Amino acid sequence: MQVAWKDLNGVEAEGRYPFRDGTIDVTYLEIALWKKNPRALFDLMRKNPVREQVEYVLGRADVPSTG
Repeated sequence: MQVAWKDLNGVEAEGRYPFRDGTIDVTYLEIALWKKNPRALFDLMRKNPVREQVEYVLGRADVPSTG
């Protein structure tokens, strides 16, 4: 699954946010990429799959070409 900036309501600051059935960690660099290219998509990755609370992070970025 891929995540768009709009899926996170256009977050403006790094941090941990509620997402789906848990939380998602968003970094400054991911936000900077979205500000440069709002159509960029990140792979959604589950962090520590053996924990009770579901935690996600963003993985590889897919940046659409401008052409």
